Amino acid sequence: NFLKSRQNYWASLYQITITSQHVGERNFELFENLYHKTGKQIVLLVDEYDKPILDHIDPPKPQKK
Repeated sequence: NFLKSRQNYWASLYQITITSQHVGERNFELFENLYHKTGKQIVLLVDEYDKPILDHIDPPKPQKK
């Protein structure tokens, strides 16, 4: 899957091993290991700010003429 492949990419780039199989836990493991390796904090930006709004908008109803 795409997320796991990106996690593996960053882990290999910094020579970090990720042992968890759960995607969310893999993120935490990757971020913690990156922090310990580099001493720098990690920021994860998620572009889903409009998802709750889109989930609750009803599709337009067809109009009768």
